[in-house]
Amino acid sequence: MYLSRVIDTVDRELEIVKKMTTSIGSEIDDFVKKIISCKGKLIFLGVGKSGHIARKAASTFSSLSIQSLYLHATEASHGDLGSIGTNDLIIILSKSGETGEIIKLIPSLKVLMNDIILITSNPTSTLAKFATLVVNTDIKEEVCVLNMAPTSSASGMLILLDAIAVVASSELGVTVDNFGLYHPSGTLGKRALIRVDDIAIQPQDIPLLDIKDSAHKLLLELTSNPVGCACVVDSDQKLLGIVTDGDLRRALEKFGSFDKLLVEDIYTSEPKTIDKNILAIEALNMLKRNERTLTVLPRVTEDNRLLGLITLIKLVEEKIL
Repeated sequence: MYLSRVIDTVDRELEIVKKMTTSIGSEIDDFVKKIISCKGKLIFLGVGKSGHIARKAASTFSSLSIQSLYLHATEASHGDLGSIGTNDLIIILSKSGETGEIIKLIPSLKVLMNDIILITSNPTSTLAKFATLVVNTDIKEEVCVLNMAPTSSASGMLILLDAIAVVASSELGVTVDNFGLYHPSGTLGKRALIRVDDIAIQPQDIPLLDIKDSAHKLLLELTSNPVGCACVVDSDQKLLGIVTDGDLRRALEKFGSFDKLLVEDIYTSEPKTIDKNILAIEALNMLKRNERTLTVLPRVTEDNRLLGLITLIKLVEEKIL
């Protein structure tokens, strides 16, 4: 009943926001350059829906290692302007460019002499005349049925600032490590911080077998220490292969029983391994990309000595998925 109307509204808003790309120009280059060269932090100012977008933008830039702060315009006029440093870059969001609460700050901002970037749909507004740089989104139409509630204009600001954050952080060299530093909790943090050595099953906890061990010993080892596989090693602890549940099933189908079988009759030689202390999420992607169905990855040294074992079950337990 309402689905088609919702889809039509989404399509219409996307169409309106897309037009923004024809109104922005070289000022975006200057915008990104000012962010890259900023020696202080980014100060985002906005009121109402633009304030919500400003708060979100500050959060996004901060998460990408670009120090940012959202400043509520009303609180700013009651002392919070003191949080603005000499080297800070001020970014104001105002569709009309006539936001009264921000206009009241102009005398103080003039004294502070910081560069000011205005994102607006009114490049001839009061705030535009005061700004160092004006970005005109030119979004005057709202998808709202009354053409009044900030919908398309707010979405345009959000998308534009997300794009600028991505480009600026890329130019500044944001890495997985510093992204993880600012996301220590939850799934994002775990994906960005946890490495295979942090969660790998250690060799002393892995069933280890000699290639000449009996299938009977293999079964005992797998059942007494169920970690997803047994590793076949030589006297120097170099990995020769692994035995998984799948190997056991295939051996049973081929030989009919495990009587008189040795590990060498069952194991998979030259298994897929990892030889670096990579992120756990990368190990998960290696399992996903492999043409065969893999659930384990032995961690080995450059000369193939066993260091540990990463399993799909362990990755699930650690919520890396």
